[in-house]
Amino acid sequence: MREYAPKPLLLVLGQWGSLFAGPIFLLMLLLAVFDRGTFTVDGDVVSGPEFLRRAGWIFATVGGLLLAIGIGLWRERSWVRPLMVAYWLAFALFAFVSPGGDGADVALSVVTGVAVAGVAAWYVYGKPNVRAYFDARDPDAGRRVSSEEER
Repeated sequence: MREYAPKPLLLVLGQWGSLFAGPIFLLMLLLAVFDRGTFTVDGDVVSGPEFLRRAGWIFATVGGLLLAIGIGLWRERSWVRPLMVAYWLAFALFAFVSPGGDGADVALSVVTGVAVAGVAAWYVYGKPNVRAYFDARDPDAGRRVSSEEER
């Protein structure tokens, strides 16, 4: 069944993009710990420790999510689907908690984050070829279908 459901191109691009970007976010955190590099928050140049205090947790969350998504897609795990949706919902959350930004910027970020998360949810759960790809790799998919048919 796996051979009839190849990995969709958008998932391949997301896999490699995530495997590239996630470690970069985490590397920036490591550089900030040792105060190496130039860091800005709201257009102000800040020290590495100040960057960590004000925005480090955002970088850690984004980097961790991206790395987990990349690994999940690479290893063909079904648990990666909710992570991909959560990644886009994080934009809506970060708009509220990020330092600075006026009301219009926050509103635009929230609307964009929720809209893109909705598209991502449709893509990974609703698009037939993507659903078939994940179902072909889920060992419990056959048991769930047969138990639903019995009802």
